[in-house]
Amino acid sequence: MLNLARIETGRVEYALEPLEVQAIVVQLAAMIEPQMKAKELEYVVSLPAALAPVLGDRDKLVQILLNRLSNAIKFTPAGGEVDLNV
Repeated sequence: MLNLARIETGRVEYALEPLEVQAIVVQLAAMIEPQMKAKELEYVVSLPAALAPVLGDRDKLVQILLNRLSNAIKFTPAGGEVDLNV
């Protein structure tokens, strides 16, 4: 749904590279920590012990996950839990 107009016109460019999902999840935790603390939310991450790199666009993946996590924080009652399962 991101940049839908660009997608429909074929003007979206991707910078594909091998991505370490674990590192991205750690990066996201640091980014959302202030919002989580403000609402006294618990952040629970479920990652497989061994996860192979995936081919993708880092910026777009971070944007998608950050949007999803921000929405989860926004709509989770104070004192609740936000889960990210990979």
